[in-house]
Amino acid sequence: MYLTDPDQGTRRRARLRHRAGGAAEAMERVGYRFSDRLQDLADEGRAASRQFLHRSEALAEEGRAAGWRLLRRAESLARAGREAWAARAQREPARWRPGTEASVLTAASGIAVGVALGAAAMFLLDPRQRRRRLALARDQALHLGRSATGFADVALRDLGHRAKGVAAQATRLVRRGVADDAVLTQRVRAALGRVVSHPHAIWVTAAEGCVTVGGPVLASERAPLLRCVGSVHGVREVRDALEPHDAAARVPALQGGVPRSGPRAELRQAHWAPGPRLLVLAGGMLLALYGASRRGMPGLLAGTAGLGLAARAMCNEGLGQGVGRVMGWHRDAPEAEAAHPPGAGRAPQASTQARPWQPALDSPETRGGAPLH
Repeated sequence: MYLTDPDQGTRRRARLRHRAGGAAEAMERVGYRFSDRLQDLADEGRAASRQFLHRSEALAEEGRAAGWRLLRRAESLARAGREAWAARAQREPARWRPGTEASVLTAASGIAVGVALGAAAMFLLDPRQRRRRLALARDQALHLGRSATGFADVALRDLGHRAKGVAAQATRLVRRGVADDAVLTQRVRAALGRVVSHPHAIWVTAAEGCVTVGGPVLASERAPLLRCVGSVHGVREVRDALEPHDAAARVPALQGGVPRSGPRAELRQAHWAPGPRLLVLAGGMLLALYGASRRGMPGLLAGTAGLGLAARAMCNEGLGQGVGRVMGWHRDAPEAEAAHPPGAGRAPQASTQARPWQPALDSPETRGGAPLH
């Protein structure tokens, strides 16, 4: 309707043709300018490529020349060294001089440090994965810093608690008092779990420092159990009402369970608490620094021992477990078999557990206190 209007259709169509021609000419001019710009960029790129190629060839020539110079220098040094050693061997026989082992150890340590630095440089400066590896190294460093801060906080609090415990034990030795029967019973029951494999089968009563223990127990655990009860603070007398059994067969209360070896020292455990870990880590680092400041075999042994202690404290696992984890070994089955040896505290085909035996309240074994399980 706009273009076929009988009054103004001719004028409108002429104006539309004029505008369309102007737009086509403008697009053509833009196309010419764009093609000229592309041609200029292509010329500049070819010139830059030629310059880069010439520069690369010049650098390659310089590198080859430097390599040949280094090779000739190494050959001349090797020839001079051979001649010097030959002349020295002709002058006097070889003799052992003190301090030779120090030079050998120094050279070996220098070679090891150089190899480690070279491997680290190759790993971090790889042209393809350099940015990714640097980012991973940065993230690991940040994580290590945060973990070290948290570990130091926890370790210092653990050492503070241990210091308070030592002070409380010293105060207890100075101030001796009579413990309540219920408190003494709970102390004994807490100590039983470290020496017997079936603490639920043992009943304990206490009356004015006299503790009575009874119930079924393995014969091999009877003597450690009595010694453990006698060592509890506040126990004056131990009465034995135990029922020893050579094997766990046909004894429902002795089925299952895990053999106990008694309380172990902190550093003999597989996993250390934060406080001892911090002390061992600090001691290992000081020992390593002392070994680095000394020369000869004593310094090497001290440094190796210090590094080993520091690594053990940082990993917080035994040497066998660490090697097995790195190598991918599975140690669960041997540990389970060692924890449950045949015939030691369990029957081969018994799965039910009976309730622990409890004597009558009016029996002689329970006079003076109620049995607690």
